[in-house]
Amino acid sequence: MQLQDILYSQGFGTRRICAGLIQQGHVLITANNEMVLCDDALQDIDVHEGWQLSLIHISEPTRLRRI
Repeated sequence: MQLQDILYSQGFGTRRICAGLIQQGHVLITANNEMVLCDDALQDIDVHEGWQLSLIHISEPTRLRRI
């Protein structure tokens, strides 16, 4: 199953949004006690027991505008 489809099936957004999250480096996969950063949305993933998916949330600073 493609990584973007896994995120989509778990409700992380549309396929396009999920592909963007992956391509921007916001997705980590943990398998066999190793954490791997994924950046290929079309990568085929063999989902099995013990497999974990993490999203890295990077918040950007908000700039205040003068009124």
